Amino acid sequence: MRTGMADDDTSVTQTRQATGDPLALARLFCERVPHSRDLDMVIVPTDGLQVRMRLSPKPHLLDAASTLTICSSVLLSLCDSAAGLAVFAATQTLAPIATLDLRMNYLRPAPGNLPVTVSATSDGVTDNVAFVRCVVHAEGSAEPVATGDATFMRGTRGRRFDSEALPEARPATRPEFASQVSRDSASALYYADHLGVEVLPGKDQLRLPYRDALIGNVLIPALHGGVVAGLIEEAARVAVRTKLGGMPALRVLNSNIDYHRPARPMHTYASFEIARHTRRTVLVHVVCWQAEDRCPVATGRVQILLEAAGANPAVAGASA
Repeated sequence: MRTGMADDDTSVTQTRQATGDPLALARLFCERVPHSRDLDMVIVPTDGLQVRMRLSPKPHLLDAASTLTICSSVLLSLCDSAAGLAVFAATQTLAPIATLDLRMNYLRPAPGNLPVTVSATSDGVTDNVAFVRCVVHAEGSAEPVATGDATFMRGTRGRRFDSEALPEARPATRPEFASQVSRDSASALYYADHLGVEVLPGKDQLRLPYRDALIGNVLIPALHGGVVAGLIEEAARVAVRTKLGGMPALRVLNSNIDYHRPARPMHTYASFEIARHTRRTVLVHVVCWQAEDRCPVATGRVQILLEAAGANPAVAGASA
């Protein structure tokens, strides 16, 4: 069996070639991040400082309420990964960074039968902060399906990205769920099931059990920002379905995620509260925490559109 040996040889060659090239090394880090591998994100070669990443839809990345669309949280993870790499591209350095916030607007559903590509470009960099703009397109379409704006703190604590810290190029693994906590029927996303999100019975809370594939920063280590945001978006969906009754047709319009501190490799929880409910929209506030002190690792505001049966979901700018 020479497949494993060949893979190891390729990995060593890639590492040697990337040594001394900050952007090439950053790309290797990004490709080998456990959560990036789990979603099969691929970096698309480009010229200049723009970063492009591509993702092909798979059943576990789709919205179970409508298997023809990619889950919005998947697009968010894709943007978070590309945005971080765009900071390295703009600065040409591998100093540690941390996501401060990420704002997503979902303009129209992303078709579940087409690959999606995000283009990420730094809008500006200071000594302390970097700003990145992301645009997501479905293959063959000139109209974006989503846009995102991310802010990163530069020079945070932690080890610099270097070849010695580069994670091994291991294949992605899929989870096996054996939780003693029953998954509530209100959780209706294939992607949420893939992450392992659980709705805790009798509480307005969700739990995300830890597994290695959720890691986004291998140096701290910490969960991927897209994983935490995915938990927040799922909590908002569960809030609408449990509090409003039934299973209304809904779609996330936008998400505003603020990261307070790194989410460590441990179980993560989310609580939700409906802040506003109108005839056509619901605004949900979500808090994520890990330890017993419930000190937040992230908070989010998620705007959800209640779609009428038979309505055209292609327009995201509906008013309340």
